[in-house]
Amino acid sequence: PQLFSTTGFDIVGILARVAKRPNPTVFIGPVDFSCAFLVADATVDDAPILYASPALAKMTGYSVDEFLNRSCRFLQWPDGGRTRESHRDNTGARNELRNAITTFTECQVKVTNYRKNGEMFPNLLTIVPIPDGDDWDIIRYWVGFQVD
Repeated sequence: PQLFSTTGFDIVGILARVAKRPNPTVFIGPVDFSCAFLVADATVDDAPILYASPALAKMTGYSVDEFLNRSCRFLQWPDGGRTRESHRDNTGARNELRNAITTFTECQVKVTNYRKNGEMFPNLLTIVPIPDGDDWDIIRYWVGFQVD
């Protein structure tokens, strides 16, 4: 039974797998709950967000609940709506991210994102594919870390 977790999955276990991943290609340093991060479902199209950390909510101005079940891409546009300018700013980064997602590999890129109030901010985004258990051949989650 889920006695303590309100999210229904083990965030501590996910962060432990990030820290202990077998062949890291991107250095991210120590990770804990003070980090701005989210966990997305790698098994579903558009990788809906399953968890957002309070630090990410504080960074962006969105509540934790406003992240849930949305695509991570919503931060790329003011008010979640697409504009040519923001789309153009992130072209190279989007291509790198698309390749990493397709190949289930780690990636770190600089992107332009938008806070809930419409303010643009530069963001160093790192994505790490993580399994649900010990089988690293079956990726279940994307963990995305943000630094503004």
